[in-house]
Amino acid sequence: MDPMLAQKGTMADLERPGYLVDEKVDGHRCICSRVGDVVTLTSREGNDMTDRAPGVVAALLALPCDSFVIDAELVTYDDARVARLPLMLHDLPRHLVAFDLLVADGYDVREMRLSARKRLLSVIVGNYTEQIRTSKWRHSGLKGMALYQAIVADGGEGVICKLAEGQYRSGRSCEWLKYKPRYGVQQAA
Repeated sequence: MDPMLAQKGTMADLERPGYLVDEKVDGHRCICSRVGDVVTLTSREGNDMTDRAPGVVAALLALPCDSFVIDAELVTYDDARVARLPLMLHDLPRHLVAFDLLVADGYDVREMRLSARKRLLSVIVGNYTEQIRTSKWRHSGLKGMALYQAIVADGGEGVICKLAEGQYRSGRSCEWLKYKPRYGVQQAA
């Protein structure tokens, strides 16, 4: 299953009505699949990453749903609990930041609204394990800007604005717009 990809956005996207603002973490994109007792972690490029994160695999097996596909980021945290991609080169524990649900209990949920998929994802991931958490997100508008500022102040990578009513579609989409501080201030199109 190919992931949905974001396009570069602007600061104005943080205030777009009808969008959710989701944290962007610095790690490896990962499609996590579980069918019964078999878990696979696949990179955005289609590479098998299952052996790189045995703790995450064990945590996925501990979840109360035995058939799912989750879109997530495989991360390693620094001492301040900020995800840092360069730390993935070291033999440090891996964690998972889950941000979308594609299949639940064997049912393809990609046609559902993003806001509904996120609610289901929260139920499945819950607080069952320290290895996995859901991404921080808010509705757009002033709360979206506040989330962006808080994430950047904490050393985070940035945010992705996602259409709240949007369905999950593989490939690059204007329904997901990413913004990182290193892009600089841009004017809305």
